[in-house]
Amino acid sequence: MEIPGSRIFGRILLGFIWALPVIGALYVVWRYCVPFPFWDQWDSPGGQLASYYRGTLGWAELFSQHNESRAFFPRLAYLAMTIASGAWDTRNQIAWTLLWACGGSLGLYMILRQTSPLSRAVPFAFAAINFLLFSPRQYQNFLDPLISEAFIPGVTLILALWMNLTGRSFRTKTLVNAGLAFFATYTFANGMLVWVLGFPLTSAGPPRVRDRRQILWTSVYLALAAIALGFYFASYRHPPLSPPFVSPLTRLPELFSFLLVWIGSVFSLGPPDVLGGFILILFTGLVIAAVVQARRKTAEWRRYYPWLVLGCYALISGCVVALGRLGFGASMAGDARYTASSVFLYIAVAGLGFTLLARTDERRRAPAITWLAVTGSVLLLILCWVVTFQKERRIWRRLARWSGHLSLVVRWSEAIPQNPDLVFLSPYPLPETARTIRTLSERDILRPRLVGPALASAVREIPAEQSPNAGRLEEVKGDTHSRLFCRGWAWIPEQNRAADCVVLGWEKSDGRLDPLYVVETGGKRSDLVPQIGAAHSSAGFSATLDARTLPENATIRAWAIDLKTEQAFPMDGAVKLPLHR
Repeated sequence: MEIPGSRIFGRILLGFIWALPVIGALYVVWRYCVPFPFWDQWDSPGGQLASYYRGTLGWAELFSQHNESRAFFPRLAYLAMTIASGAWDTRNQIAWTLLWACGGSLGLYMILRQTSPLSRAVPFAFAAINFLLFSPRQYQNFLDPLISEAFIPGVTLILALWMNLTGRSFRTKTLVNAGLAFFATYTFANGMLVWVLGFPLTSAGPPRVRDRRQILWTSVYLALAAIALGFYFASYRHPPLSPPFVSPLTRLPELFSFLLVWIGSVFSLGPPDVLGGFILILFTGLVIAAVVQARRKTAEWRRYYPWLVLGCYALISGCVVALGRLGFGASMAGDARYTASSVFLYIAVAGLGFTLLARTDERRRAPAITWLAVTGSVLLLILCWVVTFQKERRIWRRLARWSGHLSLVVRWSEAIPQNPDLVFLSPYPLPETARTIRTLSERDILRPRLVGPALASAVREIPAEQSPNAGRLEEVKGDTHSRLFCRGWAWIPEQNRAADCVVLGWEKSDGRLDPLYVVETGGKRSDLVPQIGAAHSSAGFSATLDARTLPENATIRAWAIDLKTEQAFPMDGAVKLPLHR
């Protein structure tokens, strides 16, 4: 007799296993997320947000191209989030991405419930699929506020496939799937695949009535697809920042290698092309087995249908990416952003494998073999997941440090307009990005906020005296490439803590300081502990300046900055050039 308490405990444990990869994603976002707009975000949605607050936003700009995509619906969502919260906070976009990923997880669970005759094993299969969908390489994507646009086509396809498996009328399926395909198309470029792969399927019914209704609603679906795609390609232009599509006839081996790396980069386990080749061979074998089994029982083909379609979606997306991005170089194939699509091939393998095991002939040992195979696969997946998580942590740390630095660059962009690191904010012309920053900051929409005018003015003044209590610019070295390597430590004397950042500049002939660079503290300085105390051990900083814009006899000075109170403290150790440069 089963004890009710053990059943409740089992369900709680199962729910925790399902939620574990999602909890991991939330932890990574909480631990490593630095909320600020970066790279393409300054164009979309940054450009549209700036146009809205200037009063010039129109339908043409909302439907305009961003690379190969027309992100109309995401732009509407970002605009609504900004208006509702009163700020452009990229953490809202990250939450939006996580919600879509969770929606995809729920959709896959519903598909599993409809395609599996072995209901007791569904929880194990769903656990495996959830660990794939929320793989550690995906966690890097969850730190990118724009990655929801790459997730949405896959999630909408999942919902369309689930709708096709239900007993809804063909009219309902047509309208729902057309709406999903339209949403996906005007979210991300490969969303156009949903029109084909999410084509509505008929349910059982009287042949004549079914045929007439099917013809009518199929015509409606095709007409809607033609309208959506026609508007999409109207005035379409190849993005100037993207390389031209390569010819598959002349570079087929390179394209195939690109595709294998693209597939194999879902996990960080050795050469990605080897893993990619294994997954591709495994998927091909499972497809053949599914076709053979479906021919024996033609009524069972719907059980394999969603997994076959998801696999096709991933492979078609990978081929398109290879054709369009090989011009950037083969290394582009391993970029984490592409796991938002490539992971669906792994999900297709898991779904097909589970369904085939569940549909084996009813023999005495078949259930035991099924349980053994499913359990072993889940345990192997968890092992791969943990190994990848450990490797990816180093990447998350580096991204967090770089993002923290660029966030400082944004905050000081008006005060230090000649900062050389401004070019790393966006691939678009710097004046265009600066204009967007200025528009949003003037209306107090931009997050993080820019430093105030008082602080910006303070770092342009040469202090009457330097304060050793605020730290020291200890070393400035030049090299043969006209670079200056600066090193020191910075402190907030009034609060007995490390400075938030350091502003470096050079003394001009008019008696003012021209700020050049901002750099964060946090460098470990164990050498300061015996002299000053253990609290100073993380007050170090280092920076590299371009000395080509500096006059020969310039004097380099530094300020320790408290961003919370917006105060600047003059540091000791001014260094006068010339140095060997």
